[in-house]
Amino acid sequence: MLQNRFPALVLNPANPSYEGALLRSRKAFGACEVVVETPAHEGDLCDLSLGNVRKVIETFAKEFERLSSVKKIRYVAEFRNKGRR
Repeated sequence: MLQNRFPALVLNPANPSYEGALLRSRKAFGACEVVVETPAHEGDLCDLSLGNVRKVIETFAKEFERLSSVKKIRYVAEFRNKGRR
């Protein structure tokens, strides 16, 4: 589990810096985190041992429960980003 270096959302956001006639901005609470499945850049989930696949799934489940318990967070979406193939 790694902290996202460039998160789109954070748990303690700053006040919005934009005020204009056409757009309104508000604070957006959330979390953007990274689960590293394997240190091998060329690997994929199907290439892991059953034990390691289990650890990945357990990590996703644990993080889902943790983020679901944060009062400010109303929705948790987990996804896999494979990037360019």
